[in-house]
Amino acid sequence: MLQTTKQKTAFLLVLGVLVFALAMLMTPRNIYAASVFDGTWTVVHGGIGQLDLNSDGTYTSTCATFSNYDEATCPDPSGTFAQGYGGGSAYLYFYGDSGKITAYRWAGSTAAPDSMAAGGLTGIIIDRGTEFQCSQFWNNTYQLVKTPLAYADATNTNAFASGSNDPLGKRSADNWVYLAETAPNHFEKGQCDTAGDPNPTPEPTPAPTGMLHVADLDGATESVSRWWRATVSIAVVDAEMAPVAGASVNGSWNSGGAASCVTDVNGRCEVNILRSRWNQSVTLTVQDVAHDTLTYDASANVDPDGDSNGSTITVSR
Repeated sequence: MLQTTKQKTAFLLVLGVLVFALAMLMTPRNIYAASVFDGTWTVVHGGIGQLDLNSDGTYTSTCATFSNYDEATCPDPSGTFAQGYGGGSAYLYFYGDSGKITAYRWAGSTAAPDSMAAGGLTGIIIDRGTEFQCSQFWNNTYQLVKTPLAYADATNTNAFASGSNDPLGKRSADNWVYLAETAPNHFEKGQCDTAGDPNPTPEPTPAPTGMLHVADLDGATESVSRWWRATVSIAVVDAEMAPVAGASVNGSWNSGGAASCVTDVNGRCEVNILRSRWNQSVTLTVQDVAHDTLTYDASANVDPDGDSNGSTITVSR
């Protein structure tokens, strides 16, 4: 009987050790004192709200994610937190009262971490402090327009920053830009220290606001060895006769071939063609003028010089 009791006691001791070891394995490994995280943290990307971390290891949260940030997640409104380590990164684990576990990767010094995050561009970033702080991002416009940070125009050609509508250039994997989040879900082109007003008022998406047309076609020629070159200068203006920059003029030559150019700050651009000396003239016809915010009105084309009708010009050698 004594032997059986000793056996039972030994078994219970071994079982207790195994349970304790299993519990230790399942508990995040504490590297630094949890007190380095104590205080208020503010959601600065992917949502809004704050997290209050208390010295007794409990927390409360008002964090709420934006619906279009697929990788963003918030902890339960209350629970406990503990520091852990895994996969080469340091994490802070939130154990919600409902049983939900949320992990954020933290950054900064070990004595004073200053940021926590989960996910990528559509994830969440939480910074230490009670005030919103600007975050900046560096990526190409091809990827950015797939996220809430930017959007493409109707032709899927150009990219714009969400919120500010700042033009970012062509939608391309080769077009890399900085974006600064200067207010929740409001982005401006540039870095945080150069993006402008930290509390901007969001502007509506640009929409066509008027008309443009060709206001002048001027032809010129020059000899090039046994050839000659015809050059046409094109002027584009708006309804108030102000020069329009950034207008894409597209046309065609009667000899075959396309002609295109983009107007400069003076509303002008040039196209040219090389012809043999046996050709006495060449004719250019403007077929279309494209612009981000103005609509082409071909019926308004004009030429004050009288050497064209604003749509077609013939250049003679």
